[in-house]
Amino acid sequence: MDSSRIEVLDDVMCDILKKKCPLECLIKKLKISKSKTANFASPEDVVLKKMEYYQKGGSDKHLRDIASMLKISGEDIDRVYISVWAGKLDITEIWHAIQKKVSL
Repeated sequence: MDSSRIEVLDDVMCDILKKKCPLECLIKKLKISKSKTANFASPEDVVLKKMEYYQKGGSDKHLRDIASMLKISGEDIDRVYISVWAGKLDITEIWHAIQKKVSL
């Protein structure tokens, strides 16, 4: 696992960890105090994970969440990245359905 440390603010440190997970996600770990940290995932990886959850459980909540994220974020979300990983994760059909719904 590659790691680098960046000084964000005076006492706040941010570790960026490149994890070897199926999505090869870039996880950001923010140290908010001496004993507490917070983890962050990219919006694209959140979209992919929500599609996986939908595939496993069928809850429409995940699709609504993804549609909202795409509508609000517009072109800020890397749709090519999502398309590539949707293919690798066998969730392309779900991704195409979401894109159709958002473009209406």
